[in-house]
Amino acid sequence: MDQQQLQELFERYYNRTATPEETAALMALIEQAPAEKIAELIHAQGLQLTAPEPVITPDTADHILQNILTGNSTPVKRSTWWPYAAAAAAILLLIFGITWLMREKNTPPITKAPLADIAPGKESATLTLGDASVITLDTAANGILSKQGNTAVHLVNRQLIYSGSATNTATTYNTISTGRGNHYSMVLSDGTKVWLNSASSLRFPVGFSGKERLVTVTGEVYFEVAADAQHPFQVQLPRKGTITVLGTHFNVHAYDDENDITTTLLQGMVRVNKGSQQQLLQPGQQAIINEQAAIGLRQQVDLAQVMAWKEGYFWFNDTDIYTLMKQIARWYDVEVRFTGTITRDGFSGKISRNVPLSKVLQILELNGIHFQVTGKQITVMP
Repeated sequence: MDQQQLQELFERYYNRTATPEETAALMALIEQAPAEKIAELIHAQGLQLTAPEPVITPDTADHILQNILTGNSTPVKRSTWWPYAAAAAAILLLIFGITWLMREKNTPPITKAPLADIAPGKESATLTLGDASVITLDTAANGILSKQGNTAVHLVNRQLIYSGSATNTATTYNTISTGRGNHYSMVLSDGTKVWLNSASSLRFPVGFSGKERLVTVTGEVYFEVAADAQHPFQVQLPRKGTITVLGTHFNVHAYDDENDITTTLLQGMVRVNKGSQQQLLQPGQQAIINEQAAIGLRQQVDLAQVMAWKEGYFWFNDTDIYTLMKQIARWYDVEVRFTGTITRDGFSGKISRNVPLSKVLQILELNGIHFQVTGKQITVMP
């Protein structure tokens, strides 16, 4: 094993500068590396942590790692547990492809993590045709699923594609819906590419005609709109908002159980409307719509964080546990309840969406949040 390569890749990963290829190479090396070598890497990074006693030996790091993995952690004093937990957490996160997640404040001792074995979300959706018939896309075979007027609906390698003329089909609408724990992508008849997050839907005509291309969304959807200056693309939002574009890349976050609807522009230009109000967006800006106020505007939004869901991550930035658990509930299709006085401290960091629920809960427990898991119900406790 090339120890120097392991160290260089680890440092890149730790500093969030590793490419996907370098991350994959690091994971392959970690699978082969002795525990003491990994612990030495953690030790080197641990010396940079701010803590009362930032001293981590390979033995203690490996010992705590094994305790976490087997659920046999022994509580230690608050003044000394943090550096050890940070080391063990870092190893655990590397093994499961999860980047460091932490609260802004000191956290209490490690407790035994629950062993919930719930798989992450999968590529699945249902398609409701104009005649109200329903097709379950994850069990459908490749080929033509339906012909509606002059438009054919194809399934190609688990992606839904509409093709053909809009003639005689402009008023025929289809709806694609992802349940909790699902995601999907498709291509509309004009060539617009669409990605749906979990618990989301898109209503659209099978073929576009007339002056505008109008669709309706719920949940979270990312669009790469095919340019057509003569036929503006419009997205109808819940609560009477609309987005108008000519050709652009943007993300819409519009869940019913959240107060704000956000539209984030990655490329091009869009106009967000709410009644008589308008807000023109430039790349990197985000518009916020809610019931109480005028359209808000955020400047210089972290686009990588906004698009983390599409790239396979949860990405938190001082996110409270209530908001965080809504994302967990949608992706793992679980119910969440809270009991007792739960901290409002924010969480920051990035977690892979491709790991079982138990691994996500382990990371949160390292940060002082406790869980009881019964079937598909999670109880969050102080």
